[in-house]
Amino acid sequence: MYDFIKGAGQGDGYTTYTFLDGSTIIVRTKYTVEATPQGVSSAVKHSSEIIQGTGRFQGIKGTMTTSSGKVFPPEKGEIGPKAFVEGTLVYTLPSK
Repeated sequence: MYDFIKGAGQGDGYTTYTFLDGSTIIVRTKYTVEATPQGVSSAVKHSSEIIQGTGRFQGIKGTMTTSSGKVFPPEKGEIGPKAFVEGTLVYTLPSK
């Protein structure tokens, strides 16, 4: 979900990372999108928390930090913008 006015605003979302063995990591992200004075989305800042894992990631705890984020304007026929974000997961797993 997000709330943008003139290309800027707050958002909240979930991402599920699925690995070849079927294990997953679910991350909740809160983000802020910044815009140019013309109202064009230009940058994104994230704050993310790992909220769940399955398979080999059962019991995972941690965060995801982003080192860069860029928002691209929607292309013809798209209902919203795309974003490119580079991030790092920092986590711990329970001992076996």
